Amino acid sequence: MVKKIVFLLILIFSSHIQAQFKVEVKTDTTDYLIGDFINLSIYAEFSKDYLFQEPSYKDSLKKFEIIKEETSKFDTIKSKVIYNKNFTLAFYDSAEVYIPSFLFSLKTQNDTSRSYFVSDSFAIRVHSLQVKANEEIKDIKPPIKIPINIYEIIFWILVTLIAFVLIYFIVKKLLKKKKVKEEKPDIILPPHIVALTKLDELEKERLWQSGKVKEYHSRITEIIREYFEKRFSFPALELTSSEQIQLLEKIPEAKNIIKTAEEFLTNADLVKFAKFNPVPDLNAIMMNQARDIVNSTIPLTTLQLDENTGDKNV
Repeated sequence: MVKKIVFLLILIFSSHIQAQFKVEVKTDTTDYLIGDFINLSIYAEFSKDYLFQEPSYKDSLKKFEIIKEETSKFDTIKSKVIYNKNFTLAFYDSAEVYIPSFLFSLKTQNDTSRSYFVSDSFAIRVHSLQVKANEEIKDIKPPIKIPINIYEIIFWILVTLIAFVLIYFIVKKLLKKKKVKEEKPDIILPPHIVALTKLDELEKERLWQSGKVKEYHSRITEIIREYFEKRFSFPALELTSSEQIQLLEKIPEAKNIIKTAEEFLTNADLVKFAKFNPVPDLNAIMMNQARDIVNSTIPLTTLQLDENTGDKNV
């Protein structure tokens, strides 16, 4: 009651500009189901000579749930300003509920006093769906059909085609690389090439010249033992020097290196096991003996092939 008296007094004091302000508050209907969106629109007209102040909507609409609040719009048409404000509300109870009155105010730029205007309050009805016990349970509203967008369909078709093309070329490229890799044969060098290459590398390291005599003899004998394993197919790395000589004597292709191999292995054993300190000439002699052992046991077929191609073994 007090609120109504205050509103009445405000209207009396604001009568001098009443004709220059118009306000209208409405909803799209006055009958809603629980959970329906209530579309509330507020429209006002006033002279552009006045400054307009919006009401405190959220305080007035606190009994409703505000689903959406649109930005206020002001449009000037000739000497008037058109104001629009829209809300989407919801009310989750079955009742008759009132859209409240809203308090608007105007004032001129040079005047400190304000004129106030109150919109009309009106009732809307929110009710639940009447249940019929004998009828089949169904949705309150049918499902919303989303319209087909032809441009969106074309877009996704193109994206799918591009993806398939990219996948096709990526898989094809990977398979091609795999095939080339599989078809590339492993190059297996003949035992004499491997041994002579390692001997050259060992000589370039100049181990015995820098005082690493034992390491030099260990490396050079290991190269020859590996050569015996690959060339004559016996486990030279696991055998003693005398056992190796005994096996070499049984191999016709190795008979011409027996003496050289025996001297070579004996000298190496002296350095490794008897701590014999060889003279520099002996280190160089052992390198020559190692090369002689390899060159003297190259298979005849390999030598004939080298002669035909113009290659020469070291």
